[in-house]
Formats: sequence, C-alpha cells, structure tokens
Amino acid sequence: MNVPTLFTFLNLFSGFMAIISISEMKIDSAFWYIIFSAIFDFVDGKMARLFRTSSKLGPHIDSLADVVSFGVAPAFFVYNFVVFQGGRFSPFYLLPFVYLSAVVMRLARFNVIGENSQKEFYYGLSSPISAIFITSVISLLNRFSPSFVLLREVVTAVILFLSFLMLSKIEFPVFKGSKRTEKLQILYFVLVLILLIFLRYIFLIAAISLYIIFGILSSLFKKEADE
Repeated sequence: MNVPTLFTFLNLFSGFMAIISISEMKIDSAFWYIIFSAIFDFVDGKMARLFRTSSKLGPHIDSLADVVSFGVAPAFFVYNFVVFQGGRFSPFYLLPFVYLSAVVMRLARFNVIGENSQKEFYYGLSSPISAIFITSVISLLNRFSPSFVLLREVVTAVILFLSFLMLSKIEFPVFKGSKRTEKLQILYFVLVLILLIFLRYIFLIAAISLYIIFGILSSLFKKEADE
C-alpha cells in the first residue's frame, strides 16, 4: 500500500466512524468525522502528486471510499437527524436516497470523464463539498434551533439543490496547480482549519455558498461569452 492509498483508507475509516456516530446519535462526532474524511480525501491527491505515484486501482478505491464518506454517511445523517419520525413512514424517507444516488452518479461521471480532463474545473459540484454543506446546515439548525418547524422542508430544498449541482455541467474551479500554487494552498488550508475551529458551521456554510455562487456565475458568463 502506497502513501496516497493509506490516506484514501483513512478517508474510508472516517466515513465508517461517521456512520457509527450517527447510529449513536452523536451529531457533533459525525460532523467532524465527515470533515476528517474530506481532509484525507484532499491530502491523498496531494500525496499522489508529491510522490508521483499512480495506479489503475487507486482511483477506484478512492471513488468507493467517497461513496461511503460523502454518500452513505451524509444520507444516513439526513435520515437520522431530519427524516426519522419515531418509526412512522414518511415521504421524506426517499430524500436520503435521492442524495446518495446523486453522489454515486457524480462519482461515476467523474471516473468516465477522467481527472486529466478536469484539471482546471470540475463538471458539477464535488461530493465532499456537498457532504460538508448539508451536514453543516443540519448541525447548525440542530445546535441553535433544534425545534425548527421547517427543518425538513429546508433540508429537502438544500438536498435537491445540491443533487442538481452535482449532476449539472456547471464548471466549479479546481484547487490544483503549479508547485508554487501548491505551497499557497497549504497556507490556505491552515487558514481554513483555524477558521473551522472557531466558526465551524457558519464559516463552512458561508465559504461553500460563495464557492457555489462563483461557480454558477462563472459558468453563466462563460456561456454568454461563447455565444
């Protein structure tokens, strides 16, 4: 097992632990495990470029780990903290499956298109960003307004929007580049961690919202320029 694959399995382990935490109704622990999964997913790509290691097996392991960490775990997160109503069936039961299906389709499309074709931008919102966003929204509402009346309605709208963005052809920027850019990214990464520790959900929701808006506007302006 090479170094990048080790981080991929750390991503998978964190996703697995997130599911365990959700089953035990530990919302904060589940949130942080999903964050750790995203961090390990980010680092494994950095390690692959740093050590210049690549294999045919690596991308498939990475995608399968992502399905667990950013598909199954967030879907279960939504089910336990939003959908479940004391055992009574609800139409909202389909909501986590809709999200999971969008993640699987997003990852499958990424593999078909290939990473080399997506060096400057991704087609559709990435699954880690989607997972962090939806878990941040639910965690924020649960912490500051646990009896929020429209919780399910708000989460439904967010999930449908995220699912649309993941399956869309909107171009979202990729944080990759030259060695000089890589060094700047490390500084950004440290800054993000500091802000995450102090501001947590509010920072993540605000940062990802700006990222989504930027991607949508950039794609619209590019489309108009091409026409």
